[in-house]
Amino acid sequence: MIKLEKSKIVLIFVALTVVAAGCTDTENDIDSSATAVEVVGFNASPGTVYDNQRATLQLTLRNAGEAEATEVEAEIFDLTMGAPENRGWEVQDDGDFEFGSLNPADPDAGMEAMEYHEVKTMTPPNLGDNENIPYPVAARIMFGYENSASTEIQIMSERRFRETGVGFSRPTTQNSDGPIHMEVQTRTPIEYRGEDVTHDLRVVVRNEGGGTPYLGDEYYEDDDKVKLGVSATEDINLEPMDGDETVELIGGARGFQTYEISDVDFDPQDDTQTTVPLTITASYNYYKEEHTSVTVRGTGTQPTHDDSEGGSEGDDLEYRYVASQGDWDETVALIDGYSSDDYGDEEAEDAVCQELKGSSPAFNPECEER
Repeated sequence: MIKLEKSKIVLIFVALTVVAAGCTDTENDIDSSATAVEVVGFNASPGTVYDNQRATLQLTLRNAGEAEATEVEAEIFDLTMGAPENRGWEVQDDGDFEFGSLNPADPDAGMEAMEYHEVKTMTPPNLGDNENIPYPVAARIMFGYENSASTEIQIMSERRFRETGVGFSRPTTQNSDGPIHMEVQTRTPIEYRGEDVTHDLRVVVRNEGGGTPYLGDEYYEDDDKVKLGVSATEDINLEPMDGDETVELIGGARGFQTYEISDVDFDPQDDTQTTVPLTITASYNYYKEEHTSVTVRGTGTQPTHDDSEGGSEGDDLEYRYVASQGDWDETVALIDGYSSDDYGDEEAEDAVCQELKGSSPAFNPECEER
């Protein structure tokens, strides 16, 4: 289960220059990445496997963001699980990958982000002779994350706003790397006309990561939602107008939250203004999917990859030959009557071929010329 325990990113505020008169053009969201946990590789090996041969499934992840990714895990789906004799796949640990926490790069220490690998053994279903079936395999990768955005807004007293005739602009928002991006869409400066007038600040939230945020312990609980927080200096107070810090993303893509500005520390008739740094923080769980495939070729024979104690080397020959990855020296020693002294011996290698040809020629490409 993933729970919302996150580490915060501290950002240096990016200054916003507001001129005393005229309108300033600004950009939103400068040079930030939508990446947090990155899939470096997801593949089955070998890509084509015989039904009495084992395969492996490897998932490699890297934290390409700026904050720690917590409780990182993945689960396999879109694959028929079950007993091989019932045309199902047996996957080690039921296809659950556990990575724990993934740390990002540390540029100050000259450390790049590490790659984290997890491998699971897969036993394919039993197929009939000459059957050739491709199987899609999908992984749902889940993690907890938090990223931030920083900006500044300017608040002017009613008197100063009228006297200067200042034009409006949009604040520049700097997001940290992560799939959720925030943007302040309120025009600045904000004309402060006293506590009897409602002054609001609108924050737009966008999902840029190609996956789905959620707030529950499971990926299907409270999906398309993030928890948003806005902090400012002591000059003002910001509270969500609906009293809820949760933002729902419509269609999983975009949502917004409106905050009421209060406790401004000057009178509307004063000739004054203030610039207020803001930090917007989004906390959430996130999942995305990765896909690969593996093809199974049927031999019409019973599998021979029993690892139980007491099985003879001859009974388990095919699996151990595959496990040796074609190492003839190692495989020759599996034949009764031969030992390590026969490594490289042509007669011993012929014996290997005869043993394999008697059950499953598919395993012995080296034997075709013998």
